[in-house]
Amino acid sequence: MSNRRPATMKPPISIISVILTILITACTGGDKETIAMLDRAEALMEDYPDSAYTLLYNIDSLRIESDDVPSSLRARYYLLLGTAMNKTNRPMAFDSLFQHTVVDYYDRHGSRNDQMRARYILGCICRDEHDSPRAIEWYLSAADCADTLSSDCDYLTLMRIYGQMAEVYLRQQMVQDNIESQRKYSKYAAKCDNTYEYIRGIELQVSAYLQLKDTAGVFTITDSVYRLYIQNNMPREAASVYPTAIYVHLLNHNYAKAKRLMDIFEHQSGLFDSNGEIEKGREHYYLSKAMYYHGTNKPDYAAYFYRKLIDFGYNLDGYRGLLGLSIDGYMRDSLTHYAQKYENCLACTESDINIESMQNVKGLYDYSRNQRAAHTAELKAAKTRYTLYIIIIFAVVLLAILSWLTIARKQRKESEIKQLNEMLANVQAMLEHKKQEMEDLHRDRALFEQNHQNEIERLQHLLESTRSELQGKKTEVSTLIKQLEAGQKLVSGWKMYEDDSHVRNSNVFGKLKAMTVNPVNTIMTQADWQQFLDLCESSMPKLCSKMRSSGLSDIQSQVVLLVRLGFSNGDIVRITGKDKQNVRNHKSRACKRMFGTDSAESLYQLLVMFDGVENKN
Repeated sequence: MSNRRPATMKPPISIISVILTILITACTGGDKETIAMLDRAEALMEDYPDSAYTLLYNIDSLRIESDDVPSSLRARYYLLLGTAMNKTNRPMAFDSLFQHTVVDYYDRHGSRNDQMRARYILGCICRDEHDSPRAIEWYLSAADCADTLSSDCDYLTLMRIYGQMAEVYLRQQMVQDNIESQRKYSKYAAKCDNTYEYIRGIELQVSAYLQLKDTAGVFTITDSVYRLYIQNNMPREAASVYPTAIYVHLLNHNYAKAKRLMDIFEHQSGLFDSNGEIEKGREHYYLSKAMYYHGTNKPDYAAYFYRKLIDFGYNLDGYRGLLGLSIDGYMRDSLTHYAQKYENCLACTESDINIESMQNVKGLYDYSRNQRAAHTAELKAAKTRYTLYIIIIFAVVLLAILSWLTIARKQRKESEIKQLNEMLANVQAMLEHKKQEMEDLHRDRALFEQNHQNEIERLQHLLESTRSELQGKKTEVSTLIKQLEAGQKLVSGWKMYEDDSHVRNSNVFGKLKAMTVNPVNTIMTQADWQQFLDLCESSMPKLCSKMRSSGLSDIQSQVVLLVRLGFSNGDIVRITGKDKQNVRNHKSRACKRMFGTDSAESLYQLLVMFDGVENKN
């Protein structure tokens, strides 16, 4: 994940559209056309950054810098240009212009996301200028701008910020900061629903743990990342996580474990061609191959891979390995030769490290010096502003005092007269207001008393009416009870007129009977219930018509039919799966709707009476 920039290897798009946009802009000119090109470049930026850069490069820079171009348009142009150059790995070296044109503008007029993106690109510019301290400062400032509580937070840019910080920290040997940045990279990759980058952020922590010499951490993270790749159906990526673990096993002389991982890496990662050559840029893996053959007493193979390392520019590792083979007695005649080669490479490496360290120190010194200069200039400007503010305030106060002395005497008398008039008017208005309040109170009191009396009379009338209605209901209930008692005495002699034998002889009736004995192993499906209802409809049409006209629910209809066919309460509980109280409630409500009484116990007798009466009629 070099520089954590999106890959530029995208499917080609139509170059004609880009050329047409450039020609239209060149011919027509004006801010509208420039805005249209910026919109087009922004639309292409994520997937086709090279095309976006081409569009931006062909916008007339003199036109952008002219005084009649709005600062918002200029800021947007340079932000998009910096973004395109960053995505296409083009070096940027215009930090001062970018800071004053883009960052300062979005600080005043942009959203939190705009401010974050501007600071991020400025950090990348400082990175390309090898100014790591300023790059980190701008990255941290960009991250501080992110509003992670907002629903429109740009998590993609925030993810990239921490990716860049991780690489800078790695170059500066700040291992713990690198690990923390990688963790935040993974966190915000997950916010973007980017599973690969989420796992990749964890994977890149392996090299940091190797620098800490935490081999247990190396193996733990490697195994975790491998499982994550497999769980997300990325087998090649899973097989590609093992080079560091292989190297650690070889350092510990665990050649069997190293060999097992090497086989997975070489045969399942898809990084090797048919000749066994690894993908370009990953040739340092040949060191592990050479170490394995060296440690397993296969010097010819080891020497072959040490020389391949030298061919790909890894001279120090290559000559060190060949020197080790010579010391071990495999190439004694070459001992002096490889010792000299290794010493030269070591000297060059130390020189490079010293130069890099000096550059880092110089960067820190320049940064500190610039910070001190900026702070001094800021203090000087602040002192000048404060002095000017004091002079202005003093002049304003003096002018106000003189003005007040000039008009104070005249205004004093006018103010006294005005205050007296206002007090008199206020008193008169207060008296009128109190008088009106008294009249309103008398009127409201009379109205309240009248309404109160009317309400009392209405409630008394309602009470009498309720008592009368209650007495009538009591009489009606007594009559129904007497009728029910009389019906219970006669019900044994009544005969069902609707023939239910067709229902009782059916398979579904047998299934219902089976459920009363073993409800667990017997299940009534929706089709069974529909067949049962159709049979009841054909055999007992008048009862079914009565149920429909009474507005029974499906479960109430089922309960009534089961009662009519002689099933007990316990049977109905086992058939319907309802509890006993629920069945009782359904019987009571069905009885109320069909016969006007909510007596659940009387439902069967009432059904018998209804069947006999209806059929007699």
